[in-house]
Amino acid sequence: MCQQGQFNFLAVDVDVDVDVDVDVDVDVDLDVDVDVDLDVDVDLDVNVDVNIARSDRTVGFCKVGFLEYGWM
Repeated sequence: MCQQGQFNFLAVDVDVDVDVDVDVDVDVDLDVDVDVDLDVDVDLDVNVDVNIARSDRTVGFCKVGFLEYGWM
C-alpha cells in the first residue's frame, strides 16, 4: 500500500548585522629600576645501564580432543 503526500518547505532568511566600535586609550608612564642577578649552576649526571637477556626457551600449546597441555 502506497501513500502520497504533499510536502511543504519553509524557507527562513536571517540577516544579522552587528556593528561594534571599541576605542581604548591607554597611557602608562612607568619609571622602574630593576637589577636582576641570576646565577644558575646545572650539574647533570646521567648513567644508563641496559641489560638485555635472550631466552632460547620454546613455548607451545596443544589441544588434542579434550586434553590441553602446554610446555616451556
